[in-house]
Parts: sequence; C-alpha cells; structure tokens
Amino acid sequence: MALAFAVSKAVGRITLYSAIATGGEKADIMLLISPGSIAMAVGVLIIVGTVSGMIPAIQAANLNPIEALRYE
Repeated sequence: MALAFAVSKAVGRITLYSAIATGGEKADIMLLISPGSIAMAVGVLIIVGTVSGMIPAIQAANLNPIEALRYE
C-alpha cells in the first residue's frame, strides 16, 4: 500500500494536457487514494484470505489421519 501511495503521488504530479494547452489543468489525470478505498481493499483481502485458507483446512480436518498419511 505504501508503494501504491508513493506511485500515485509521483504519477499524480505529472502534467499531461496542461503542459501543452493553456488552461488545461482540468484535463490532467489526478490519482487519489482515499482511506475508504484502502479500508475496503484490506477488508476484501482479509475475507478472501480467510476463506481460501479455511476451505483446505476444513477438508484436511475431516480426513482420517491414517488415510491422509498413507502414500498412494
């Protein structure tokens, strides 16, 4: 997240259209990272990580230990 924030600050300062046109500041691209989008991204990552970790763990917990350790 720190890298994304740094890149957005660096890229957000690049003047595109306003460098060639007078009064073209409104046409420039402004990259903004809001705290709400960071919180949403972290929340989604936590949910996806938990679900993707729990499914194999539940399946492994339901196996018979002897069958799980047996080599084909």
